[in-house]
Parts: sequence; C-alpha cells; structure tokens
Amino acid sequence: MKNWKLWLKEAGYFAVTVLIITLLVSTISYFSNMSSKIITILLLLGVVGTFFIFGYRAGKRASSKGYIAGLKIGIGAVLIMLILSFIFFGFRFKLSKVIYYVVLILSSIVGSMLGINKK
Repeated sequence: MKNWKLWLKEAGYFAVTVLIITLLVSTISYFSNMSSKIITILLLLGVVGTFFIFGYRAGKRASSKGYIAGLKIGIGAVLIMLILSFIFFGFRFKLSKVIYYVVLILSSIVGSMLGINKK
C-alpha cells in the first residue's frame, strides 16, 4: 500500500510539473512573437526534461537496476498520456507520436540510470 501512495504522489507531482511547463510555454507564446516551431521545441524539451528528472528521482530510490525503475515511470506516464489523448482527441496513429512517446520513455530510462549511479 505504501508503494501505491508513493506512486500516486509522484504521479501528482509529475502532472503538476507538466501543467506548469505547459502554462509557462503558453504564456511565452502569447506574449512573444516566436514561431510555432520554437514553441513546440520548448514544450518538447520541457516534457522530456520532466521525464528525465522523475526518472532520475526513481533511480535514486531504486535498490538495483535503475533502468527498470525508469521504464516503469516512463511507461506509466506515457500510458496515462495515451489514454487521455485517445479520450479527448480520438485515435490517430502517427509515426511522429510513436517517436515522441519512445523519446519520453528513453528519457526516463536514462534519468533513472544516472540516478542509480549517483546514489
């Protein structure tokens, strides 16, 4: 039960962090005349950074095999993102989305591998 509480707490922190990054990028987009490509890149870097940081934190808590901890965090967050995307936007399979989600999972795996080495 303790692990579920910890996982839900981390998922909440993760969701709040992604929402704050999205809000910041949206505010920057609204008040500046940056191109949409730059805004998209900023948003991508923010989300990838968030996956990396939460993977790093999971790796620091793991006792061994940090990549498994990062894989759990990455797949869990991506599944939630996929479910919400399907509910709100419908099913649209694109190769770019698959690459995006794979990059997010890899980011959390790399973060957790670094986290377990920095114990």
